[in-house]
Amino acid sequence: SSQANIRFLGPGELDTHGLQGYLKALLEGGVRGMAENAVAEAKAIRVGDNVLPVLIVEPAAQNCDLCSPMAHHVHYARDEVVTRAHKGFKWFFRLAYAVFGKALELGRIDRVVYINNWLYSTNPCLELSIAELNTVQRFIKQQYPGHAQVFRSVHPALFPDQEPLFRESGYTLIKSRDVFVWPRDNPSYLQRKNYHRDRKLLENSGARIIEADRPDPSQINKLRDLYSFLYLDKHNRLNAHLTGQFFSATLESKALQYHFLVDDGQIVGFYCSCATRDVFLIVGLGYDQFVSRKKGLYRQLVISCIQEATKRELTLNLSAGVDAFKASRGGQSITEFEAVNFRYLPLRQQLAWRLLQLKCHLSVKLRAMSW
Repeated sequence: SSQANIRFLGPGELDTHGLQGYLKALLEGGVRGMAENAVAEAKAIRVGDNVLPVLIVEPAAQNCDLCSPMAHHVHYARDEVVTRAHKGFKWFFRLAYAVFGKALELGRIDRVVYINNWLYSTNPCLELSIAELNTVQRFIKQQYPGHAQVFRSVHPALFPDQEPLFRESGYTLIKSRDVFVWPRDNPSYLQRKNYHRDRKLLENSGARIIEADRPDPSQINKLRDLYSFLYLDKHNRLNAHLTGQFFSATLESKALQYHFLVDDGQIVGFYCSCATRDVFLIVGLGYDQFVSRKKGLYRQLVISCIQEATKRELTLNLSAGVDAFKASRGGQSITEFEAVNFRYLPLRQQLAWRLLQLKCHLSVKLRAMSW
């Protein structure tokens, strides 16, 4: 049959190295073992030569931005819009998102199966043929007929083959967010003043960027704290509450490559990355909140990311957020999408996805209004 080459895998069938090693730890420890605020069941499928994580999600009172359409498109989006909105309009946006969220909730928008969701803010590029994608789609529909199927982190601007691939398999592309990239074939950012200022800052700071090998447990806790300060304390608690187990599993398996910013023998910052189809993807980053802002730790980490991508002749994807900062350093904004298959679902679920599609289409205009 067309589904003969797809099946679920147990943790014992997975390698201990690379992405499979991390996936093995995810299956053994559960989703909460990697991200405390994520509510999902994790499985692994093999299709052809690909081994992919599958996260099965049911509507929950609260969930993490990475595995809940409600958390991402309603609660997180509301927080962003309300923060930027004029004081007199904040109530209007809160009300609008409350009504919108209720409509999506009634349509069970959070009954989803995520495929290729590694609990990364941006996932590695999927490399499936049309036949393999069709096989995945049929298999998941058979196993979970009442769930929408979602692939996060779809970037047609970087991978032009993605859009026709998903559309041909019956998926709808829904705008997720804007991310910043430094294209490898357009190194104009090397001429920017900010690039040279930040490069000098890193060179003269006394700190060093070193590639990490196997850190001791105290370093694992340090990475978790540095990450939490930036993503949770500074930005939004809906971001994934990554655990020490996440950092330990991705480091030990080498699923992610870690660079530490070390000053006076102490880790004061880090970023973790993976290379996927000519793209240097930054999965996480963090820095010490107790170090003076004059040290410019974030600037040092970002310039290191740019330099590493340039050295390796890869396009840098530095994810979302801090738009003005990234743009001033040559980052180009591109749209990231989710590919969603929902047309076989009951009507009220289909309507919820259509409503979300419409909202995302209008979000650019809404953003322009919310000054």
